Amino acid sequence: MFNEVGVPSYIQSVNTNGLSVRSILATAIFFITGAVTAHTLYRDLDPVASLDWSLGINARKLIVAQIAPFAISALLYFFVSECIHLLEALVIIYSIPDRLPFNWMD
Repeated sequence: MFNEVGVPSYIQSVNTNGLSVRSILATAIFFITGAVTAHTLYRDLDPVASLDWSLGINARKLIVAQIAPFAISALLYFFVSECIHLLEALVIIYSIPDRLPFNWMD
């Protein structure tokens, strides 16, 4: 029932989605330990400052700066995918005459 390290064999089984029960268990224990530690040690501390969710001028500049790369990426994605479909169609069209039993250029 135990392997050479002493871990029970049922913990080493693999889920259908490829995640092992052992890694899921380790992640859950890590999260619970962090949550309990934060709750018990830091619950009496006051917040340092109020949380401000508004966008300042610097944040707006950074968001605007992301528009151009995003637009270029989107255009390339759609343009390249259309070019690939066009190239596939051309390859099919130009490969058909090679399979014909007669010379279609005459």
